[in-house]
Amino acid sequence: MAKKRFFGIPEDAFGILHLQIVNFSISTDASINYEVRIKQYQHRDAKVYKFDSDISIDCKRLWPEEYPDWNYHLHIYGHDSGFRNFADTLSDCQVVDDYGRPIEKKRRGKNEPVYDIPHGLGYWEKTRGEDQVSGSIWVSPECLSDMMIMLVNVKPLYADVHEVKKERTRWIQSFRMQTEMPE
Repeated sequence: MAKKRFFGIPEDAFGILHLQIVNFSISTDASINYEVRIKQYQHRDAKVYKFDSDISIDCKRLWPEEYPDWNYHLHIYGHDSGFRNFADTLSDCQVVDDYGRPIEKKRRGKNEPVYDIPHGLGYWEKTRGEDQVSGSIWVSPECLSDMMIMLVNVKPLYADVHEVKKERTRWIQSFRMQTEMPE
């Protein structure tokens, strides 16, 4: 029996989606962190200042044609997501046991480290009852700043999304904003 398809992508498969950005909004925030202002959230490692920026974009699908003609909405955050650090290296992704020792797996007679690599920058999901797919990704502040400059100064603007389906989640492994229409 074939595996069930989910939004046009079979289980553990990947896809590339070409989009045209049709609308966007930009938000930026500078404040004293609530984790230092509100006593119940205070902790010694809390940063005093909080700076956040984000972009919300609406897109239409250009390719592939077999994908449904839904609206694609993506929220792009310009800071660490809290569950990952942008400075992580492969060794930071190595799985450890309860005692903090690296776990290794024997493969072809050699011990190899076991890694828990993130599935993506973020994810999408279909909005139930609507013809819309919504998602979120987290990028570095520098990358978000470059995207903001492109959004304000370039028309039309396009995006490529590389997605992979793991279990019931469509992970966004890469997001590329560009000035030329993808081929």
